[in-house]
Amino acid sequence: MKITTLLSAVTLLVASCGVFAGGQGTVLNEAWTAMETDSAVQVDDKWDYIRFLPVESAARKSVCFAFYPGGFISPYAYAPYTRALAEAGYISFILKVPVGFALLEINAADDAKKDAHAIAHCSAFVVGGHSVGGVAAVEYIVDNPEDGLVLLASYPQDTTSIATSNTIVSSIYGTNDCQTTLEDIDNSTDNLPSATTTYLEITGGNHPQFGWYTDSTTGECAATISQADQAAIFINETLRVLGLFE
Repeated sequence: MKITTLLSAVTLLVASCGVFAGGQGTVLNEAWTAMETDSAVQVDDKWDYIRFLPVESAARKSVCFAFYPGGFISPYAYAPYTRALAEAGYISFILKVPVGFALLEINAADDAKKDAHAIAHCSAFVVGGHSVGGVAAVEYIVDNPEDGLVLLASYPQDTTSIATSNTIVSSIYGTNDCQTTLEDIDNSTDNLPSATTTYLEITGGNHPQFGWYTDSTTGECAATISQADQAAIFINETLRVLGLFE
């Protein structure tokens, strides 16, 4: 995922491809199951976002989470991730962005902050994103440095730096990722705050396994860790970051 000139290419990309949200990969059954309301989590599929709300009897936390999906990946592909956070008590949102490309609506997290349940229960926010969604999340943090940031296989644009902020950041990446490479992560460290950024490497993890959609990667780009094991790592790390804001 090369993002040096990404913003300048967005308009051309959308115009030339004519893509729509959810155009990359097929959403796995686990994600559709995670979209179902049950006794633990109420799921509300709204126009601007999908909200995962811990039931009233749960010990709701005072922190909310808003997530930017990866480029042209269905927002529903991340339902197991945000549902797991809701099961732990955190009101969580998957943001819906124009044509599935988060950089076209960098301030999408504001929609989640205006949600009635977020207003009533959350005194702090953490934003996150996968791949290009993480790029958008960094851009959002530029004007919202008080929020936390979780990057899944992502990093800032060359022209964007939050290095002088006190933002709490977790950068999570896989060793078998051919889209966001280890070199990409290493080269981006100067644009993140050195004192408050944690880097978590998932051995054997790859790019698609940060979501629940079909993975056609092969060879050195294929994961050598299971989807469930990779998910457990980045879910637990996200919970750690959320806990820092309670």
